[in-house]
Amino acid sequence: MKNRFLIALLALVSLLHPGFAQELATPARAVLILDCSGSMWGKIQGRAKIDIARAAVAQIIEGLDTNLHLGLMVYGHRKRGDCADMEMLIQPGPVDKTAFIKTVNALIPKGRTPLTGSLIQAAEALKNAEQKATVILVSDGIETCDEDPCLAVKELESLGIDFTAHVVGFDLGSDEQDAIRCIAETTGGEFLAASDAPTLLNALATALVKTADPQAAAPEVMPAPAPKPEPPAPAPAPKPEVDMANVTFITLLSEGGEAVKSYFNITPDGETKMVARGSGESYKLAPGKYQVKATWGTAVITEAVTVPAEPDPQITLVYNAGILRLQALAREGGEKLKAYFTISRAGKDLKGNRPRVAGGSGDEYKLPAGEYHVQAKWGGSQAEGMFEVTPGEVTEGELIANAGVLKLTASPVEGGEPLKAYYTILSASAKLDGSRQRIGGGSSSDHQVPAGRYLIQAKWGEVTGETEAEVKAGEVTEAHVLLPGGVLNVTLKDASGAVVKSYTTVYTAKTNLEGKRTRITASSNTSFIIPAGDYYLEAKIGKETVSAEAAVKAGEASSVTLQAR
Repeated sequence: MKNRFLIALLALVSLLHPGFAQELATPARAVLILDCSGSMWGKIQGRAKIDIARAAVAQIIEGLDTNLHLGLMVYGHRKRGDCADMEMLIQPGPVDKTAFIKTVNALIPKGRTPLTGSLIQAAEALKNAEQKATVILVSDGIETCDEDPCLAVKELESLGIDFTAHVVGFDLGSDEQDAIRCIAETTGGEFLAASDAPTLLNALATALVKTADPQAAAPEVMPAPAPKPEPPAPAPAPKPEVDMANVTFITLLSEGGEAVKSYFNITPDGETKMVARGSGESYKLAPGKYQVKATWGTAVITEAVTVPAEPDPQITLVYNAGILRLQALAREGGEKLKAYFTISRAGKDLKGNRPRVAGGSGDEYKLPAGEYHVQAKWGGSQAEGMFEVTPGEVTEGELIANAGVLKLTASPVEGGEPLKAYYTILSASAKLDGSRQRIGGGSSSDHQVPAGRYLIQAKWGEVTGETEAEVKAGEVTEAHVLLPGGVLNVTLKDASGAVVKSYTTVYTAKTNLEGKRTRITASSNTSFIIPAGDYYLEAKIGKETVSAEAAVKAGEASSVTLQAR
């Protein structure tokens, strides 16, 4: 009876001010903004808030005055985590009650709460009306997209977009109510708190009565006369059982939190053969018991569920998980690095190791709630930190690598042709045994290393050289190594003058005190990269050992021929 009375309120608008409907040049125009964020799966007295809202809107629309043109905007119904997910599903105009209710009943909460963007879009849609327009906002949360809805409505007013916003705060705490009350107060509207199904219905009725007649006081709902006892209604007919149900699985990050897209593996209870799997939300299943495994990133739910003998049941699973968003910086406030992250559990096992959970070079990681140890590697540098992942929230993690880039070049002479050398980067300070810690190396020119001083060794063939450099965090440091060597091309010929292939040994031209030469290199190659200087070469052609002398100059190519007699 109470609900029927609330619906009837809407028909009383013309009675509150006789002749009011005839005086209006055009019908009143309004947009209902309905919250479809993931938190609408939260429950009140065991019933999902979205179901309460659907039922309240349906009852209100059934009793809607024909003198009110109403549109429908929703947010968070298409994408998860997208602050641009707002859509005007029904343009303000005469209401097709059946279509309006069907549209609301088809909504599936998924995303965030972009209050500011929704208010701006709704106001824009209404601004061309001759009379003042109204927005009715129903939300179970505050702005989650880094915007200020109160500031936005002030700016709209200053731009001459004249509208009133009635705000229905559904299942909000006192602080949350205060955070959005200013939307109504700034525009001259009403703030209406609702905590359950009856108060939500009452709030919507009040907002619509105020919309139809802005001058009317908020209607006071009087209790309906006690009805005469009615004979007990017959027991409802049992729902027809089905052989196959179209089951929709809804996965939430936290109780009452955001809905996310998951991958499902579904197995009948007590069996090993899988009957369904995939990343969709709906599956055809026979009524009965199942083991459902849902995966979202590294978060996993394995839960026993019962599929009822109903055509379209919905089953909700809760991950108790969140997102860890990471970034590595070269220095405090510096450039963002393309680092590789290794994410491990905070606690160590008996061997002193942390179990690895995830890793990669991406920015976001989906993780079960808990504390994690994160290591970021960027070339030869690394940073680490501890971060707490909270259910249903995004945790921002920042790691400071305190690193820079060491840009290396080499040439045989000053200003000479660049060489493709191999570099070894060592710490500048030696250990007690005279050795140095190797930091990095390779044949590339750019090396990411921690800030500090380094000894750089370079090798080009048999030619070596070294230099020192100091790297500063967030900066590029250039260092050049001189490799004073050249190329010696060797040709071997037999007695007939034909070119042959054999093994050549290169010695220093000078002998030591024992009359022996120092061996530099040996190979069957025909080209040698060696330091500048004088050399003695030997090769065996057939049964004969032949020799020759050669000189190599830095940055030049020399040639020598060894021929058998």
